[in-house]
Amino acid sequence: MSISHPALDAGSTLLDVAGAAHDCTLCALAAGRTQVVFGVGAPDARLMFVGEGPGEQEDLQGEPFVGRAGKLLTQLIEGIGLTRDDVYIANVVKCRPPGNRDPLPVEIETCAPWLDRQLELIRPRVVVTLGNFATKLLLETKEGITKLRGQEFAFSRAGTMLATGGDLDAIRLWDVASHRQAGAPLAVPGGVESVAFSPGGGMLATGSTDGTARLWDVASHRQIGAPLKSAGTVDAVAFSPDGAMLATGSTDGAARLWDVATHRQIGSPFSAAGTVWSVAFSPDGAMLATGGPDGRVRLWNVATHRQIGAPLAVPASSVYSVAFSPDGAMLATGGDDDTWLWDVATHRQDGGPLTVPESVASVTFSPDGEILATGSTDGVRLWDVATRRQVGNPLIATNPVAFSLDGRLLATGSIDGVRLWNVADLADIVPQLCASAGQSLTRAEWAQYASGTAYQNVCS
Repeated sequence: MSISHPALDAGSTLLDVAGAAHDCTLCALAAGRTQVVFGVGAPDARLMFVGEGPGEQEDLQGEPFVGRAGKLLTQLIEGIGLTRDDVYIANVVKCRPPGNRDPLPVEIETCAPWLDRQLELIRPRVVVTLGNFATKLLLETKEGITKLRGQEFAFSRAGTMLATGGDLDAIRLWDVASHRQAGAPLAVPGGVESVAFSPGGGMLATGSTDGTARLWDVASHRQIGAPLKSAGTVDAVAFSPDGAMLATGSTDGAARLWDVATHRQIGSPFSAAGTVWSVAFSPDGAMLATGGPDGRVRLWNVATHRQIGAPLAVPASSVYSVAFSPDGAMLATGGDDDTWLWDVATHRQDGGPLTVPESVASVTFSPDGEILATGSTDGVRLWDVATRRQVGNPLIATNPVAFSLDGRLLATGSIDGVRLWNVADLADIVPQLCASAGQSLTRAEWAQYASGTAYQNVCS
């Protein structure tokens, strides 16, 4: 970075640096901003949060994290006994990217000295990164936050094998029956951001931060052909129901279809407004759904590559996950706070939201379509699709979530890895609590994790 950057000569206090930043016009973001969103909080904070960039509300109010994501952050801060005044909150870039798109590398590089000065003057003991770009910048890594914080996994269609991608640059295959690893890990250059089995289970697809998707032969653990190249991190991969096509979603704002046999791109990309975080084929393969941070789900005709009708507008929410019901009549979306069900034919919401306290990063239907599983940071919930009522208590687990083909098993993420649950047992809260805790729970712990269920001291 050039020594002439104004952040370097902006004075010795946060107020001095903020004043200089408000006059910054070093990158193209300055032209579209309402105001600079520098940061807010205690100038000597021991804990500092760093996000990616301002959104619409932040741009209007001049303060980071004031929208729905801000409410979640406030809850997080208060949950550890602090207030927003006790911490400091900033972003990697100080001006809102148009349409809430991801900041470009040149914008991040140009804005980085402002964040460097904030860190230098505040000297926090702990820095919490909120998102890919803050993680990559501050850790000086190319790895995305999804891979650094936990697992990505997928069941084979037969439910006999599980692929997990929690290790850096590796996929591991596991025999579900024996819980043993099947062969050596698959080395994935660029790390694992997304993973999916082909319908037949003989092939595995992975998406990476280096802008590629790769196809792997499950039996030999070898890569099949050359990588499929996109222009940004591949956050989502999905095979068509017949296994002939692969859909990828990436941070360049596009979804792409690939011919699995030839490794060639099929037609032009499906253009979305911002990063594509999730892709899903309809059960008949005729339709593709895409979702991302703009809070819109777009349905596409796979044959013509044209958008079908208007986007589904998810109320006040980013869209982290989309899933079709097995009959293709319904679409589930997971986002900030709530899960919504949609009638695919009419593009209308099918009933009210399934309310969840935290962001829902993963949704999936059971193979019979009767149960919807949602995964968020505060637990995994099962919902009766017909009644829209929660089934049992939340599982002590986290996203992502996946059913085996026979619907007998549910795989969930957790801090310590991937857990497998017998779906038939999930109506009974006792086995899951005992399995998770490894010992009897106190009455206070029971009240926290199984509120509404009578206390039972039955774990051995």
